[in-house]
Amino acid sequence: MSLSLRITALVISAASAVALGYLNYQNPALERQLQGEVILSASTTPLPLAVYCPGPLAELGGKDGTELGNLALIGKAKVWGAGAQFPEAVPVEIELGLPLNLSSTDQTTLALSVLQTQSVTRPRMTGLSSAYCSQPQTSGYFANGMASLGRESILHLANPGSSEVQITLSIFLPSETRSQIVTLAPGEDSQISLAALADAEPNFGLGFLTNGPGISAYLQNRTSSGLNATGVELVAPTAVASSLFIPGFRVFENQFEKPQLSVLNPGSEDATARVIFHGVGNSSDVLELQLPAGQLTNLELDLVAGEYFVELSADAEIAASIWSQLLAQRLDFAWLNPMSEFTDAILLAVPELETDLILANTNLDPINLSVLNSGQYQSVTVPALSNARVSVLPGEVLIQGEGAFSATLQLVSDRGFTVLAPAENLNLGSNLEIAVR
Repeated sequence: MSLSLRITALVISAASAVALGYLNYQNPALERQLQGEVILSASTTPLPLAVYCPGPLAELGGKDGTELGNLALIGKAKVWGAGAQFPEAVPVEIELGLPLNLSSTDQTTLALSVLQTQSVTRPRMTGLSSAYCSQPQTSGYFANGMASLGRESILHLANPGSSEVQITLSIFLPSETRSQIVTLAPGEDSQISLAALADAEPNFGLGFLTNGPGISAYLQNRTSSGLNATGVELVAPTAVASSLFIPGFRVFENQFEKPQLSVLNPGSEDATARVIFHGVGNSSDVLELQLPAGQLTNLELDLVAGEYFVELSADAEIAASIWSQLLAQRLDFAWLNPMSEFTDAILLAVPELETDLILANTNLDPINLSVLNSGQYQSVTVPALSNARVSVLPGEVLIQGEGAFSATLQLVSDRGFTVLAPAENLNLGSNLEIAVR
């Protein structure tokens, strides 16, 4: 095998099938030697960027719950887009999942940033849901499965690719970890009720792993109390890590139910975690958690009313999420997931809803950010290990800064409450360094 082919194989191994590029070998000469490794420079032409909007919510049992085995999509989801490459032909409302492709060397949110929202008012389901339309993924975790009386989880899967994909689902229960294999043809989507797989556990963890191709995966949660619907949400998967941050967590006086922290340890060994609730203008609190192997740990939080920037650190890779209710015109809930970090700039679409932009800082020093919304610039200083809340108007919002920062959107309407955690969607670009052993 030639040196050129060996380098191509290394790039494919490192980037995975999602981020494949066409390798242009720039310099066959050895550039430098480091600890027995040959470091070579290379550049790639990224493959077209593909993102996927999951589409409408699903309802199990029909409108009144009497149609056993009936699982169908309901209503329409609204699509909101931003970026220089956002296609004008994208429909405003969708009845199915929506794939979007972008052929551009610029694949940041400045080129394309898309999200969806859906409001529902039905006898057994009411609330506001949202999803950030992201790249297909080969693996991910959910720390927010629900399956007991009045609590329901439906998994939305889709294969936007051109080849068949096999997906291994792992259900993390207190007594065992169950597995199920799902196969999707190209362009196929599927909605799966998880009640039977989860043995009606009030809370459980979920993981998925494909045999190579990327998929779209979102978890829909619905709650009710007696005959009253009390909320619905569409949750994106997260990666596991030993350090996680969740911004913009608010505790209200006289909440209908206390917020809950869910932490998933998908590993084979027990772990410990430390959770710091950094008060934003109020007192802080600290928790120590023991995390059994292969289980979801769920904890009701008894905190002073106020806003918190939540920091989790563990001696193993974990997934985490916070369940939070909001009683406005209607009772609804949202799952707050760990956030992604951005550098330099991020562009987000802002729906025609009451919207708060949550700017977060995981650094040990304050950061200064510039926010452009509705033609007006605003300078925001975010303290160390904290977040700032900024009200934004519908349209687009551009956040710029030096170094790392994070941003999420919290949306409120007369139907409910939802939280969006955007991510940067891009494939491998230029200026790569490849270590040849």
